[in-house]
Amino acid sequence: MCLQKEYERIAAMLRIKFAKELAQKDPAVVDVLVILVMSLLMGWNTPSEVAERLGLSKNEIYGTLKNLTLHDWHDLFSGIFEDVAIRALREAQSQSDSAWSRLQVNLAFDDSVVRRWGQLLSYLGNWWSGQFHRVLPGQDIVMGVLRIGDQVIPLGFRIMSCLSKKRRHDKVAAIVGDLAAKWKQAGIEIRRIPVSMDAGYTDSNLIATIRNLGFEKVLTGAKSSYVARPDRSKKPTAPLKDLLGRDQMKRGKEWGCKERVGFLKAISPTFGKVRVCSRVMLGKVRWVLAFGIDRACEIVRIWQSHHWVEEFFKRMKHLLSWGSYRLKGTSGAHASIEIPLLAYFVLLELQQRTGATFARLRRAIDQLALIALKDMLKSWSIENFELNIASPDALLR
Repeated sequence: MCLQKEYERIAAMLRIKFAKELAQKDPAVVDVLVILVMSLLMGWNTPSEVAERLGLSKNEIYGTLKNLTLHDWHDLFSGIFEDVAIRALREAQSQSDSAWSRLQVNLAFDDSVVRRWGQLLSYLGNWWSGQFHRVLPGQDIVMGVLRIGDQVIPLGFRIMSCLSKKRRHDKVAAIVGDLAAKWKQAGIEIRRIPVSMDAGYTDSNLIATIRNLGFEKVLTGAKSSYVARPDRSKKPTAPLKDLLGRDQMKRGKEWGCKERVGFLKAISPTFGKVRVCSRVMLGKVRWVLAFGIDRACEIVRIWQSHHWVEEFFKRMKHLLSWGSYRLKGTSGAHASIEIPLLAYFVLLELQQRTGATFARLRRAIDQLALIALKDMLKSWSIENFELNIASPDALLR
């Protein structure tokens, strides 16, 4: 399949979507968004660099972006990605139970620190980074990601604020509440969709909230110090590391798992009746609590799918330079997060049409820009700006 033709089709589709979601805005806003999103795929990582390469005024680009409010950015993100998710879920829901199982549908939540420095940027704080294992300055993004087959779709995010009393648990509850209402309205059976979270989100109130919304299957990480006792047993409560350590892991056909796992029906003083599962990851024993899931093999499969939210963060940071935009104000902070996400949408569509990996698509777009840059710019259909490709010598000045 020809990448250039697919690129041109998606550029036209992206423009239509932007125009639909921003119908009340100046058409120049749509032009600027198309320019910034498509330029990011070519490695032009800041509005200033885009302006320099295309002969535009950077003040005009920044000024146009200021016309978008926080509400506009929210509607733009929701309108694009939620349509993709609902379409994919409807298609999966129409298939057999075995096909649904093979797709490994999972709604995963996690947070990631986007490193930033400065005094004029909003939502800045010092946050713990699991990647670097230390506190870093930047913006902490709580995000929900839907994994369905080979698609990884971002569905909702919140930026943590040092000045707010709301915890990450509250942000997740708000995102899940929005998704539950929209998916029910669209006819999606949300009871079939498992929700997974790391140990940092293990909270009895959050779990109860998610299940009351209609998501019956919830899975969260657990710390080794959590205590429980075997169900229907008079044994006293004990830490999970003692109940399901390496010695208690079993392997057999009856478990339906391809690796050594431990499984226990337990009662927790905090969470009530719960299924506890343990497995070895990176040489260490890890534990997980499952609600509404009775089979060990299903728990392990959901747990294995959870890592896609971390893989999504890696893609955003390494392939799309998440964090390179540094726009001021609360609206600017959301723009800095969402413009790379909109570029991710282009890669997601290209992946579905070509079957290529994200890294391969980025390399192919770079190569296409070397031989057909004028054709690429023409496919953007920019009407309110005149694009003039800067010569290599001009960029060296």
